[in-house]
Amino acid sequence: MRPPSVAPRFALALALLLPAVGPLRAQQPPDSIKYKVTPTIDSAAPGGIYVPKDLEDAFRELDHMLSPAFVAEFRGDSAAPIKNHFGLGLWMRNNWRLWAGSRLSNYFNCLGIFHPDDMSGVILDSYWLELNHRPINLQGQIAKYHAFWLKQGTDSSRLKARC
Repeated sequence: MRPPSVAPRFALALALLLPAVGPLRAQQPPDSIKYKVTPTIDSAAPGGIYVPKDLEDAFRELDHMLSPAFVAEFRGDSAAPIKNHFGLGLWMRNNWRLWAGSRLSNYFNCLGIFHPDDMSGVILDSYWLELNHRPINLQGQIAKYHAFWLKQGTDSSRLKARC
């Protein structure tokens, strides 16, 4: 006598589960949409993309240009600022012209932050904190970067705010 086949039971289970799982998968946007940025266009700006004037303006622009799915993922992961250093951080450094003396880089220079990697780090860390309703402690973040550069042997006079 042959044992009963598993295939009909498997097919029945699959038929019952697929309708329940299908809508859940359909609600997740593909990565090509989730990670797409749609910055504000500014034809008067050197790169044609709006450059925020300060940290609060950067938050507004990030809210505008990032997909809700990306923002939700970013908010939910405390390591998101580090994980996005070479993704969103690189995009900001290049498109917000942090290497080229934009008004946003000048804002950071006035705070005593001079390296574009540090600028994008402050933006990403602060954005995560803002999304999670936590204090930004901007002066504490600046002190952390200053301590790093002093440990590297940078002359402290080079870390003074320049406006």
